Amino acid sequence: MSEKYGSGDVAFFLVDGLNMLPSAFRGMSFGVKLLTQLTNGFGTTSKANTPNGISEYSLSMDEALLDTLTGATHATLKAMSAASRIVCWGVEGNAAGKHASMAAASYLVGYVPTAANETLIKAKVEHLISGVIDDGEIVQPLAAKTIDWNTTATPADFADDSAQRGIPILSSSVASPSIITTDGAHGLVDNDKVAIFGHVSVAPDINDNPTASEAWKLISHTVTVTGAGGSDKFSIPVNVTDGGTGGRVVKLNRTGGVGYIQVTALAGLTGFVGKIRHSDDASSWADLVTFSNITAAPGKQRVTYAGVCKRYLSFTGDVTGTGSLTVFAGLSRT
Repeated sequence: MSEKYGSGDVAFFLVDGLNMLPSAFRGMSFGVKLLTQLTNGFGTTSKANTPNGISEYSLSMDEALLDTLTGATHATLKAMSAASRIVCWGVEGNAAGKHASMAAASYLVGYVPTAANETLIKAKVEHLISGVIDDGEIVQPLAAKTIDWNTTATPADFADDSAQRGIPILSSSVASPSIITTDGAHGLVDNDKVAIFGHVSVAPDINDNPTASEAWKLISHTVTVTGAGGSDKFSIPVNVTDGGTGGRVVKLNRTGGVGYIQVTALAGLTGFVGKIRHSDDASSWADLVTFSNITAAPGKQRVTYAGVCKRYLSFTGDVTGTGSLTVFAGLSRT
């Protein structure tokens, strides 16, 4: 699979706390390959390859222009060797809730300068990342900060993640509680939190609709699995008086995952502690991931968590001293 993005689509590309985007580039080609291993036995007459769970990502910068100042991207790329590194990139924009790809994986850069003048070098740059990629969402967009802050007013909503495809709905029953029938097995269990989108001709509106007045607006429904085997039916605690059809249901609670943070600049400050927090309703918040104190840039961390992650995510930054930093944070749910 290969995709191509214009330079305006690539919001950031961070490697071990370094911003690796060149000064200017025409576009980025993005490819992914699922790696396999040979699994046929001795004496067999045909070759068998089985996926090993590792993906290899290739990101190529087309016609990149890099400045030649000391410590600039040109010098960094020229000196960078193969190693296990923390890598984060985004091609949907630099905003909370936008999709991001993150990894702590084997990283190799191919850097071929082709032309130069006094201040700029033209080059072809290829980043090769081999390992398990943690797809997730931006919690703290890459931005400069000078004082303590939090993003509870602009949280990331898991229901809006572009990777959330959802489970197709066939119908909702006229009942209290209403029975939702899905097109195939839904895989839900009792007390899962879900949001419903695109369900039509239903009263009251059980969709996740920001203009609705019902209590589940932007909060979610709590599921009780029901029906024969429970594989394609669950109930929600709503008195539906006019059943509907179509749409999709998205599971919002996930257990376990990993948080990432990258600090590309830090000046004057003597410390910085970042936290990813979560909430069911974007009102009552609890800590989910706490990163260790960062005192210098470039800085990066990858922290796992084992509990249930709720629907909404926000970021809290606590700085010590007077100065500034530039920080990104993201989270991937299992």
